[in-house]
Amino acid sequence: MRTPSRRRRYGLLLVALAALVFFWPGLWRNILSVHSFMPRGMCYLWVLSLASLHLIPDFLVALSYLAISTTLWFLVYRARREMPFQWIFLALGVACGATHFMKVWTIRQPVFWLSSYVKVVTALTSLSANSYVRKPVDFEQFLKATRQLGLYRLGLNEFPEPG
Repeated sequence: MRTPSRRRRYGLLLVALAALVFFWPGLWRNILSVHSFMPRGMCYLWVLSLASLHLIPDFLVALSYLAISTTLWFLVYRARREMPFQWIFLALGVACGATHFMKVWTIRQPVFWLSSYVKVVTALTSLSANSYVRKPVDFEQFLKATRQLGLYRLGLNEFPEPG
């Protein structure tokens, strides 16, 4: 099966984004709208300790997602074509991190439309990653890439035999 070229994938992505703007006309008008919304901090009555219990963990989770995505990108870059997972997992990590950053931002700024759009992107990315995971993975190819990257040192220093 022939995989689409990078240029074609980017073209399809641009067409999809253009279609989104065309079919969802209120998107750009609402994206940073704060009209008649209150920030989430109002729900916490601006009690600093309570707001901090939401803000700090969300910020740390977002940083963790981005750090994991960066590490995955580096591993995929080093393994090139031998790695059985693709860019979708990097996108998933960035999208999940962005969702948590939006939770932090909406404590002070009520940009709930933008937050909702980020959640939609995260949901679509999650569905795409789920469909990719359901594809069969060549066990030999996975072991080869793992050996090349030295990831076996993270585990038991042994590889299970395929079969």
